[in-house]
Amino acid sequence: MHLSSHDLERIAAVTLGHYDQQAEEFWEGTRDHDVSQNITALLQYIETDPP
Repeated sequence: MHLSSHDLERIAAVTLGHYDQQAEEFWEGTRDHDVSQNITALLQYIETDPP
């Protein structure tokens, strides 16, 4: 499926508009969320020595 630059701009605008409308509610629902599990899960797949 080929999307024109106009299609991509429209998709981006709709997506960003949705994020903007939900930002406050998302922040309130996740601001106390412990992301250490997410970080640990991400780091386990990095195959290099730490800095």
